[in-house]
Amino acid sequence: MPHDAYRVALFQKQDGAWVETKSTAIKPIEDQSPKSMTAFLHYLTTLTDGAQAVAGTSIAGLLYTLLNQQGKHIFEICDTNPETLSGIAGDIAMAQAKQALAEDEFNAAQPTETDIPGVYTLELIKVLQTYPELSSKMILKSFLQSTPFTELTVICHHSPCWLENEQGITLQTRRHGDTLTLTIQKACCGEAIV
Repeated sequence: MPHDAYRVALFQKQDGAWVETKSTAIKPIEDQSPKSMTAFLHYLTTLTDGAQAVAGTSIAGLLYTLLNQQGKHIFEICDTNPETLSGIAGDIAMAQAKQALAEDEFNAAQPTETDIPGVYTLELIKVLQTYPELSSKMILKSFLQSTPFTELTVICHHSPCWLENEQGITLQTRRHGDTLTLTIQKACCGEAIV
């Protein structure tokens, strides 16, 4: 089974930008015997020493097992653009936050459904006071991507900047003294679902 990797690259965020810190070319292996393939896969894992995550177009079988045993976060991606790398970093931060908090505590930090199906609310100010290790993005990003909802009301001090770039939602804000009521609705064909 031949490998498709042609290089292993390490990236690190420096001064807010993703920088490739190391790149190692991978040459095709001639000997496809199980012994050679196993040795090659072990070699690949040594190239990722010190990395929190490994990403590639396809990571499976023994390589996946070896990387998983090392405690690496494993992602399948199509490209190594800054958005993808930031998404990986966000997923790692979310996994670490979940691990740091008990599952019940993490669930308490999530939006709760009201009596109206599909309508949720979140008092972000209180959640961030209770769980300062979390961020609005850690709390809301997975909710917005994976929860079917029509409306989410968030009580916060300011509108999170990252929300303005989110696709598929509309935002409305109302200021009440030092708090802000942020209403997020799913968009359909450029308009909010009502």
